[in-house]
Amino acid sequence: MNTIPKSLCIAGLGTIILALLAIAVPAYADITADHEQVTAQVVESEIISITNVKVNSTDTGIEVILETSQPEALEVFFQIEDNKYIADIPNTRLNLANEEEFQQNNPAEEIDSVTIRQTEPNTIQVIVIGKTQPPQLEIVSSNQGLGLNFITTTPESAAITEPEIELQVTAGKFVENVQDVPASITVITGQEVEDSGITSPRDIAKFTPNFSTLRSNGGRTRANYNIRGLGNTSSSNSSGGSAVGLYVDGVPYSDWFSYESALFDVERIEVLRGPQGTLYGQNTQGGVINIITTPPDNFWQGQGSVSYGSPGWRENQLSVRGPLEDNLFLSLSGYYSELDGFVNNTFLDRSADYRQNSSYRGQLRWVSPEKDWDVRLTTNYEEYNDGSLITVPFNSPNPNEIQTDFLGESVVYTNNQSLAISYKGENFDFTSITARRQWANNPGSGDGDFTILDIATASIDVKTLNWSQEFRLQSLADAKPWRWLIGAYLEDKDTEINVTSSFGSDAGTLGFPVGLTQSTPSDFKDTTYALFSQITYAATPQLNLTAGLRFENRNYSINRRSITEIGGFSIPSASDINLADSDSILLPKFAMEYQFNPNLLVYGSIARGYKNGGFSTLPNTPEETQFDRETSWSYELGAKSSWLNNNLLANFSLFFTSVEDYQLIGFVPPNISTIVNANAVDIWGIELETRAKPAKGLDLIASFGYINAEFSDFTDAFGVNYRGNKIPKTPEYTYFLAAQYRSPGGFFSRAELQGIGRYFFEENNQLQQEPLVLVNARIGYERDNFGIYLFSNNLFDKNYFTEAFESFILPGVPFGVPADGRTVGVQVRARF
Repeated sequence: MNTIPKSLCIAGLGTIILALLAIAVPAYADITADHEQVTAQVVESEIISITNVKVNSTDTGIEVILETSQPEALEVFFQIEDNKYIADIPNTRLNLANEEEFQQNNPAEEIDSVTIRQTEPNTIQVIVIGKTQPPQLEIVSSNQGLGLNFITTTPESAAITEPEIELQVTAGKFVENVQDVPASITVITGQEVEDSGITSPRDIAKFTPNFSTLRSNGGRTRANYNIRGLGNTSSSNSSGGSAVGLYVDGVPYSDWFSYESALFDVERIEVLRGPQGTLYGQNTQGGVINIITTPPDNFWQGQGSVSYGSPGWRENQLSVRGPLEDNLFLSLSGYYSELDGFVNNTFLDRSADYRQNSSYRGQLRWVSPEKDWDVRLTTNYEEYNDGSLITVPFNSPNPNEIQTDFLGESVVYTNNQSLAISYKGENFDFTSITARRQWANNPGSGDGDFTILDIATASIDVKTLNWSQEFRLQSLADAKPWRWLIGAYLEDKDTEINVTSSFGSDAGTLGFPVGLTQSTPSDFKDTTYALFSQITYAATPQLNLTAGLRFENRNYSINRRSITEIGGFSIPSASDINLADSDSILLPKFAMEYQFNPNLLVYGSIARGYKNGGFSTLPNTPEETQFDRETSWSYELGAKSSWLNNNLLANFSLFFTSVEDYQLIGFVPPNISTIVNANAVDIWGIELETRAKPAKGLDLIASFGYINAEFSDFTDAFGVNYRGNKIPKTPEYTYFLAAQYRSPGGFFSRAELQGIGRYFFEENNQLQQEPLVLVNARIGYERDNFGIYLFSNNLFDKNYFTEAFESFILPGVPFGVPADGRTVGVQVRARF
């Protein structure tokens, strides 16, 4: 299939649909549909001059007084965006002495800034940014002009507790309070991302029960993401897909090997557990990681940080965003980090896992004057090097030292572009997301025998180009009694994988030919079409019933060669494999929720999940090359509750998943690595999440997940029966405890306790990692827009393995991939 025409077709289809929609809907919508109007008094259109601005602290927040040249009535139109309160005041002109605008930072403990400026010739805008949430507005009369009271707390509660916990999410494709969504969702705010030091999707797992991320040999390019026992099968020589979906600003990262991009300038992160195929374009059997970055808006602001520590840790972040002109906004962000690494190659006297990462993102955003159209053009580029493909002896007394004669490297380049268009109408919302994603791991190499002998080296080069198009049409969030969503998704993907093994001067000691090179260049093509829908019916004010359906069709193929090179000659070492297949599936979902009272919601759901089948490159017969799709039925019961005036949230869920044709890394005789299917796997577990604000400035988070995941029917190609064994790379439990305190005087402290239960590395359950506990800590001082922090991750330098296997080159000798050790450093952060 020719990639370029198909790519142009996808982009052209998005343009045609957009043009048709622009014709079908009015060019201008009633602005009062998106804004609530609060009128101080009825006013005529005479222009009123604002001669002075006063900001005074009050017991409940701040008072903003706009002094006028003469006593006149003013009217106010306001809206809330994230933690910003924006008030537009027409028929006014800012006339301050020697100032074009007014700005004051940190006028109160819970308010970040107040900005007043002229946005149009006869309209001024008041922007009040809360540190964690938007303040409330109360308009009061003033003999000096217009008085605006921005309330962050009430006098009765100010000395007792923080404002109530309220977390807004869009994981269900509607803006909702997370406590009103009948699904298991973990929310991490942008402030928590900074406070916890999250810089990678891998770090998200610690917040989320029954979510683990274990790096395989190859660092970030091959990491196992697992939610409730379902994840990506991190085999370096196969196509297929992942049970975990990753989205960044609505763009799907659909390859299991390209998850770990740098995270910076993040507004919030949402993790949904369970199948989500009726809401998302990309199929998601186990769950979704939904990352939302901070968009540019109509005032200039920036932030940056510099970190330095050990072992050789250096990190820099910078972002700026603001208006280029009316309704047109720009954001630019950059991230750079270096790490000397934790593993030393004592034979070569080199760091084996030196890491370097640079990432850049830009976004151009246009919002129509009526606020009904929102168009975002985003591009980003990233390059990182994780050093060698590292393995050490599993029973080594010092897993931070290796001895090999070949160092190797793993370099990744990625660049993405996306065009997101949304329209908010009077009766419906429309979204179009067109995306191009290019990812390459070239080279990815390491020592194949893990010794100082020149026996073998291995390399795995991967390149993929992915185009996707998603359309969504949905009702308004408050539509009653029917709330609905329909969507279409198209994805076209080309992937090249070449696995190469080269045998050196010492290969003869183990019976391998000296100077031999074997390679398997393969070309995979995937095209997916999907229609998805979900509808919710409010049967009563307390009872909602939901039904959803997804239809997906996929066409996929492999063209593989097997080549042997020796003495300058190249010959085929096996027959070429050219296979093509197609697959279609229906994925239904049913859910019911009942709101007993505003503080208690219970729900139940049934959903079918699906994970792509595909091909592996190494087997030499068509029968062994192809593996089947993985399907599942998931059942969940849950409850969401809030207590103490929403200062304590407690959520609980119980789930069971029955899986057929479970995909895992296996072998076909004599020792060829591939993807195989286990007939059946049963998974059940429980999850508990709590958040509390017991005192002013004090935040507590706790989560716990237990999972029992076993093979109920599986016999491998060698005749070994694994019934009753635990499935690989699924910790029996996870827990997370975090306590954080921000004092009024600027002192900051945070401590985290992360627990991970026992997990096995292979289906025979021979190699395992015992339970472990990790401790992270951070203390600092914050003032105005400045902060300085001392931090440590893995404070007690816990050694453990994220991957382990038995070597075929050295039979009976297990090797493992060590996890990161302790990091200690200092960080300086500033906003401007």
